[in-house]
Amino acid sequence: MTSVGIVLAVLYRILYGYYVLLVVTLVLGWTPLLQTRFHRFLRSLTDPYLNLFSGKLVYRAVDFTPLLGLALFQLVLFVVGRSLS
Repeated sequence: MTSVGIVLAVLYRILYGYYVLLVVTLVLGWTPLLQTRFHRFLRSLTDPYLNLFSGKLVYRAVDFTPLLGLALFQLVLFVVGRSLS
């Protein structure tokens, strides 16, 4: 494996880990665990990315911004994953 392949593999794993953190943060936001220190810690890690899309997709009182953020992040994961093979 070339050095570019190794860098892409490491980048993919880091991005995938961040994607899992995004999903866990969003799921915890719908549970009573919303006020825990763990959730606040996850929000401190994921809010910089999710705030890029804040308020972009709001329909009435429902904010679909996290779905947009997850979809774009999955697209990036797909592109990086495809470049590995």
